Amino acid sequence: MIRNLFVILAMLVASPTFAPAQPLTLGGPFSEHMVLQRDVPVCVWGTGSPGSKVSVSIQNSSVSGVVARDGSWSVELPPCGPTPLNESIVFEVSSGQECVTLRDVVIGDVWLCSGQSNMRYRLGRREDEKNPASPLIFSADLEKSSHPGIRLLAASGGKGSTPPERKWARCDPSTSVGFSAIGYFFGASMHEKSGVPIGLIDLGQGGQSLRAFLPADLVSKDPRLAAFKPSDPQKKSGSVYAKDVCWLAPYSLRGVLWYQGESDITRANDYSAALRVMVDRWRSDFRQPHLPFFVVELPGYLGKANDPQDQTIQAKWRSRFQEAQARFVAETPGACLAKAADLGEAHEIHPRDKRAVADRLVKAVAESGNIEIPQSKTQ
Repeated sequence: MIRNLFVILAMLVASPTFAPAQPLTLGGPFSEHMVLQRDVPVCVWGTGSPGSKVSVSIQNSSVSGVVARDGSWSVELPPCGPTPLNESIVFEVSSGQECVTLRDVVIGDVWLCSGQSNMRYRLGRREDEKNPASPLIFSADLEKSSHPGIRLLAASGGKGSTPPERKWARCDPSTSVGFSAIGYFFGASMHEKSGVPIGLIDLGQGGQSLRAFLPADLVSKDPRLAAFKPSDPQKKSGSVYAKDVCWLAPYSLRGVLWYQGESDITRANDYSAALRVMVDRWRSDFRQPHLPFFVVELPGYLGKANDPQDQTIQAKWRSRFQEAQARFVAETPGACLAKAADLGEAHEIHPRDKRAVADRLVKAVAESGNIEIPQSKTQ
């Protein structure tokens, strides 16, 4: 009897413990108004009470899974075609007596817009950012930015970002005002050309090195990233990855728009290999081994007399960095370059013509062969 009791106690100690019961929840990027990626399996995840059954239903599809011991669960929805324009569907998750219902959900193409300050250049940016009465640079575009078929998600949040609270929202002047201008112009063009709903995710941080978009331990251990160890303690390795990329992945995507490099311009010799490490890691995190990456070539910039020393150095390194970007694209399957060397302003590190950059990205997508873009229905 005593021996059996010891055996039972030993088994209890050796077996993994269950997480306490917790409410049924969905992962970070799931909310009303969201866009799910068409024509591919879609991973859905969240938390719940260990051992309980979870069912996810959308349109005529329903899949089920069981909450793991640690309280996590994930299921995979089968591929679905795009939602007709001006229509939406209901997304429902249930477990026992609990139910989470998300309305106004659509299926289309989801694009991740990532990088540093030029990608984060807002549609509502003013001529003088320090003066709230200063004229808006894209005032006419902002006024016309109501598109029910385009949905926005500001994954990084932060001051001035919209939509607020890292929730999906329909695109209109109140939600696009703090969103990436390049992302908005790209999405509006893709929506017109493809005729399907478009989801845009703004995941950018101004002044950030590539190292911020990778796990900190990977930066410290991978010899290819030795030159990318942080020199500024305020801009730590892994900061964007831990806060934003991990929150978003493995949300299914159509592709990634990547506009980054000013902070790493003096690391041109190592940038191609380092960016390949990031792309491989993101493809793994998002469970899409062939996820397309569209890289924006850094535009021309000659510096100016009153530039800080680091920006004067940038101007000298720019052509070498552009060569590194081209080398990365040539060596990386599924990567494409959006040419932009001719689009810059000679003495402006943040050139204003973001529509032209977005047009180059649309052109790169069309020429890549990864994604078919039908001719516009208005043509």
